[in-house]
Amino acid sequence: MGIAAVAIASAANAQVRRPSGAHTFFNFIPFGGTQVCTQHQVFDATLWSGPMEISALGFSANNGLNGQQYDSDIIIKLGYTAKIPGQSPPTGLDSDLTQNPSGAMTEVFNARVSQVLSGSGPEDFQFILRFHTPWCYDPSQGNLLVEIFSSFVSGADLRVSRTNGSAESSLAYNSTRFGNAASPTTATRMDFYEEACSTGPSLRLSGACPGRMTVAWAGATPSRPMGILFAASTGNFVIPGGVCAGTQTAWMLVHAHFRVSRVLQQSTLVTVRSVRARVRG
Repeated sequence: MGIAAVAIASAANAQVRRPSGAHTFFNFIPFGGTQVCTQHQVFDATLWSGPMEISALGFSANNGLNGQQYDSDIIIKLGYTAKIPGQSPPTGLDSDLTQNPSGAMTEVFNARVSQVLSGSGPEDFQFILRFHTPWCYDPSQGNLLVEIFSSFVSGADLRVSRTNGSAESSLAYNSTRFGNAASPTTATRMDFYEEACSTGPSLRLSGACPGRMTVAWAGATPSRPMGILFAASTGNFVIPGGVCAGTQTAWMLVHAHFRVSRVLQQSTLVTVRSVRARVRG
């Protein structure tokens, strides 16, 4: 599991469903079985009132699959696009997915997902993918492009809630099962977990949990000390958010200088073998 799970969500974190259209069908794109699929979905920038840090995406799995195991390798990238929701190519998303991004995409999730499916219907968005690297989306820079890659491993033929494509959102895909298509008339319904982007120094953790970690920071002064405190006292507590949500750990402090970091105390439940630090930005 990704160590980014130790990031604790603040009280300001919001859960916003986009697009706003009602459920129409459960769709095999992008998570369905026996396929390798890449989906691009564009969201109109006006759905956000300002820059927001996106930390997870939630989906509504078909409740007819409750109790079934689902395993897939999933990668999510976020970025910007000049493509317009609800329109056909060339102004809308293209089935040639290389034509859709405006600049580089940022990988925010990369993991083998193994989950027993559960849910109470199309409004229960319990299939949640929590990012190892939250990403700050600035709507003034363009429409949001969400890329989801799924390589099915085994288990349930997962279908997730979709709605009609509109001026809010639409999609395109490449699938070994369903072919390649631009689909301006359809859109996957997603819950965005987000909060206002931080304007001060920030820290990011990535790597294995437990195991090797990378500590990266932005907006900090080089050669000045920075630290990460997971708990302020001894004793165990349960990590409430991220990929490691529900993990119980004892307190641990990582104290980092420029290119130097060290673990002051290791937990018996979460063993950190080494820590690397790098400057970002």
